[in-house]
Amino acid sequence: MRHSLLALLVPFLAARAARATMGPPTRLRVEYIDQADWALVDTPRPRFSWVPDLEAGQLQSAYSISVRTAAGTALWDSGKVESAASFNVAFGADDPVPADTAATVSVRVWDQAGQVSPWSDPFSFVVGPRASGDWRGAAWIACNQTGEFDAETPTYARNRFRTEVRLPAHKGVTSARLYVAGTGIARAFVNGQTAGSARARLQAGWTAFRQRVLYTYADVTGAVQAGGDSVALALELGNGWADVLPAAWNGSDAQVSVPWRRGGALRKAVAMLVVDTLDGPSFSVVTGAPGAPAVAFDGVATAPLPGVELARRPHNGTARQAVRLNASWSCGGGRA
Repeated sequence: MRHSLLALLVPFLAARAARATMGPPTRLRVEYIDQADWALVDTPRPRFSWVPDLEAGQLQSAYSISVRTAAGTALWDSGKVESAASFNVAFGADDPVPADTAATVSVRVWDQAGQVSPWSDPFSFVVGPRASGDWRGAAWIACNQTGEFDAETPTYARNRFRTEVRLPAHKGVTSARLYVAGTGIARAFVNGQTAGSARARLQAGWTAFRQRVLYTYADVTGAVQAGGDSVALALELGNGWADVLPAAWNGSDAQVSVPWRRGGALRKAVAMLVVDTLDGPSFSVVTGAPGAPAVAFDGVATAPLPGVELARRPHNGTARQAVRLNASWSCGGGRA
């Protein structure tokens, strides 16, 4: 019996010895978001959550949070805080996180025995624009299609916009961020590359468009760096949920306008591309802002391009004129 008990205890003690060092906190979240490609928030004091990696029977006794910009500048160091809290701990610096800031958060914790964990892997998030003044003069642009799509006499929407600008002299691009809002579908390209992750694709979701339009974000650093000294920004606007044919639900051919369409919500978008460099202030490209300090986008630097799209709706799919397609239109020097 003694030998049997020993045989049972040895693996148990070995497992406890292997757990002598705590692991770092896991499952970091910012405002309930746990995926970096979706971690866009618009609150100046975001809240952080995590799961401590503790042995059974142990509790968290303290934590420390470090928030830094993507370039490594410290925004907040909480120091050691005696608390078991691990859910929705608010950013605690005197100054809030500035708008349009890419940042990371890391956490470490202590258990009741005073043992400290390693720092967690940094979790990336972005605090986006919070007020109209944060959009650097960006304004709405819209395609010129009016009326419902008629298959017999198709109307080509001028639904594609592009501009190409030269970056000021710099020693290297450190980061580039693209913010886009649209009443429907706003597909964005930077130097020919589709902006946004395969999951997000810059589609912010349905709202009552006459009252509220959501925006979303994409890290386009690689696409801007690939362009060298110039950057081409392009937008393609689709109907989406802002202009849905009622026939999709009732099976009829009736062309009845949806309420928010009468409010002028058809195929509009606003976008801001911000580029940070190693040796200078950030540079921006914005939509529809003649006279703004940034580069104007619609009707000044570049006019809207002839469209290939007749309609794009959630239930009816996309109708396009294939003979008008040109794969290079969204690239630098491209043509529709």
